[in-house]
Amino acid sequence: MNEDLNCLLKRTPGIVWQWNGVIWEQVDFGDWTKMLTMVDSQTSIGVGKWARVCRGLYKGDIGYVSAVENWGGVSLLLVPRLQPPQPLRTSASKRKHGTAPPEPELFDPIAVRHNYGWDPVQQADSHYKCKNVVFKHGLIIKSFDLHSVSLNSIYMPTNLFYLLHRSHHPRLLASKFPWPLEWTFEEGE
Repeated sequence: MNEDLNCLLKRTPGIVWQWNGVIWEQVDFGDWTKMLTMVDSQTSIGVGKWARVCRGLYKGDIGYVSAVENWGGVSLLLVPRLQPPQPLRTSASKRKHGTAPPEPELFDPIAVRHNYGWDPVQQADSHYKCKNVVFKHGLIIKSFDLHSVSLNSIYMPTNLFYLLHRSHHPRLLASKFPWPLEWTFEEGE
């Protein structure tokens, strides 16, 4: 048990550890294959890095890693994609209809109250809670498991770049933003 192995075990989802180290227990044979999902300590996601969401409503969006969770996931600051309340479907329309995801836009409590009829509660300066979701400086905080995010090819669309800048979130302003996807420069420009 060297320091690198301890670091790897602490970052692996499902490994139980306390302040004094990893808790050792025998693993059932049926669980051995589940233990093969490991995190590379050289490319692990850490606070202050940028990650791309690979699944779900935010697929393709870039977010700032605000926390690494002890259950093995991460919390990202993202530009919200708020979905309006869905009308109740009748029994005649059982099939789901594919729809485009909502456009990203910064959280504005007044607009949310007016457009969606939701009642956001201010918890601190620029911090709101609405529908059991936390918003800080107009950005949503979402948790993802490590299989749902990637550090590869961290370029973002220009519209997300400007929305993240407009949020004026202190952590983002202090970080180095990824290049916008559309910014391509030739030699001499």
